[in-house]
Amino acid sequence: MSESWSRLEVLLLVLALCFPVGAGASHFYNEMQTRVAGTQVVKNVRAIAASTNAYHDATDRWFPVSAKGHARLRVFPNPFDEHTTEYQSLDKALFARENNHGMVLQLVSYDENKDGWLNDHGFNSRFQSDDPYLRILLDYGSEHQRERAILRQLQQELNNGVLAKLDDHLFVLDLRGLDDE
Repeated sequence: MSESWSRLEVLLLVLALCFPVGAGASHFYNEMQTRVAGTQVVKNVRAIAASTNAYHDATDRWFPVSAKGHARLRVFPNPFDEHTTEYQSLDKALFARENNHGMVLQLVSYDENKDGWLNDHGFNSRFQSDDPYLRILLDYGSEHQRERAILRQLQQELNNGVLAKLDDHLFVLDLRGLDDE
């Protein structure tokens, strides 16, 4: 008994086979995009760490003197200071949101009075005054899954004990000695 398939049955079979293949291809494409984005963020973080460590080696300070000349820079780049001091050899583009796939990166000088709670988060060594750390702010908009995957990749590729989650939108990365990897 030979039954021939109607065009409708063949079309439905082809559609049934195409759907999982298309979904799998879409998932693979998204995973690859996230991996490339994570690699770019890791590269930016390593470049920031290398620049801050080079600045420290050259000047014995982690941060330059502020534009007013009497205090050290606290946050770089500081979005609220129009006369912010440039950080020698540190490219501001490394911090740009569009270069970090929606994540905001800020280089911060540790201040015991403002950041004392950071030492409770299990970093490899305790922060001292003016030590550098990277503040990573997430916005958890439409790209929240990608941002989380990028952070997991960052944690996997860097030493243990350098990244801490402070809350759902704020992470801190210890930059001291990161360029020694």
